[in-house]
Amino acid sequence: MTVAGWETRKNVPLVGHQVLLQYRKGSGAFVTPKKVRTDRDGWATATVKATADGAYRYDFAGTSLTRATTGSADFVDVK
Repeated sequence: MTVAGWETRKNVPLVGHQVLLQYRKGSGAFVTPKKVRTDRDGWATATVKATADGAYRYDFAGTSLTRATTGSADFVDVK
């Protein structure tokens, strides 16, 4: 995740912010199996073992200067 750096006129990473990896089985509600923090480049990386078909997405609660956002879900088909 990055934000506009107005002084440098370049995007700067949001470092150390909590991001939720969320999972939904079928049409139920999303649950949070893992919480991670963004790294020095603004990336959030989470690994969980998929044991059933379902959708995964990232959710960010926002900060005092940025709004909250939720990524689109990716469906995982477990064979």
